[in-house]
Amino acid sequence: MNYGHQAARKPAQQVWAIGEQVKVGFLSLRIVGKTGRGWKLTNKDATKHYEFEPHIGLFAASQQVAA
Repeated sequence: MNYGHQAARKPAQQVWAIGEQVKVGFLSLRIVGKTGRGWKLTNKDATKHYEFEPHIGLFAASQQVAA
């Protein structure tokens, strides 16, 4: 008997390796690199760049071009 409690969710079955595509929230992103605490990601067209840290969240990455 579950006394009105929902069953626990199964862990996500995603491969977090460079080159793989993962879902973060409602976004499908490609992993392009690893940081000290998380991953660097891009959208499908590589026009938007993100950084993801587990338990912290997803952030838009700043794009600075070296002169």
